Amino acid sequence: MNVLENLQLAIIGKFLYGWPQLEDLSVKILRQCKIKDECKISLLQHRHILMRFNLMEDYVNMLSKNVYYIIGKDGLVYQM
Repeated sequence: MNVLENLQLAIIGKFLYGWPQLEDLSVKILRQCKIKDECKISLLQHRHILMRFNLMEDYVNMLSKNVYYIIGKDGLVYQM
């Protein structure tokens, strides 16, 4: 079932205190988390995002660190 839904390399992320704009979020996560290939990001519900990776290496790198700090366009730092 996961193969059909393309969720075998998926991670659900949670922001503790708000989150940046969705279009800003995808660019910032790719750059600041050093994602090498495409990553599809979608908003699930309040403070939760779904990240789907194409490379196993990107998936493992995201799982290897507990906390990420994303700097938004507004200059605020968001903890994920």
